[in-house]
Amino acid sequence: MIKRFLSILCALALAASPARANFGAGNCLMGFWSGCTDVNFSLAYVTNAVDSVDASTFTFSSQSFGAETCGKRYIVVGLGGGGVAATISSVTIGGITATQILNINTATGIASRGGMFYAEVPTGTTGSVVVTWSTTIARCGIAIWRMVNPITMTPTSSDTQTTTSASVMTFATTTIPTNGGAIGYIYMDDSAATRTWTWTGMTENFDTAIENADNVMHTGSTNTTAGSTTRSATVSGNSTPSYIGLWAAFN
Repeated sequence: MIKRFLSILCALALAASPARANFGAGNCLMGFWSGCTDVNFSLAYVTNAVDSVDASTFTFSSQSFGAETCGKRYIVVGLGGGGVAATISSVTIGGITATQILNINTATGIASRGGMFYAEVPTGTTGSVVVTWSTTIARCGIAIWRMVNPITMTPTSSDTQTTTSASVMTFATTTIPTNGGAIGYIYMDDSAATRTWTWTGMTENFDTAIENADNVMHTGSTNTTAGSTTRSATVSGNSTPSYIGLWAAFN
């Protein structure tokens, strides 16, 4: 009788939220028996880190991954680097080889590169993020988000942008699905002045300098409200710096 009752509860829960389908009815029942009820999609910004020392491999040690969960936890990393043209060779998150979501490995007239990667990291609240580039670059920054119970890590919509001549970067194809969320990341290199960023259609998570001497910085954002609207970021200042951007939605 109890099992039947729990089966009905699981069926109702899975029907109410498509994102819970990834958890599965069987796992849902096991969750109830074990006390785990974390079956919903969630997305949250955790932290960011920077390194301005020239290198080809950047190790960001003891980074926060957020709380463990009985659901499926993915750590998403947005990253950027620059100073010279290079490509991202590999990324590991908590010792696990990360899978690429998006990348900008070529950008005409811009010595900036970037990418978005993820790994399923079931245990541990902290760990290292290691970014390896094809050659020595001048600097690197990362940002970390915690995502739980997505149906898939393939974005429902995504976009990459590069510019050397605009103070506003507007992303295209930016619908956030029901029971989902989105991540935006921008890396700016070789700026002529200290900048600040203002996001539209997204909630800013951070706005951090990577190398003050060259006015290099990065910024990130999230949104978990379903719908279609303009998603953009505006950089302060009169001159127009070079920068790259990545945006992806999940559910």
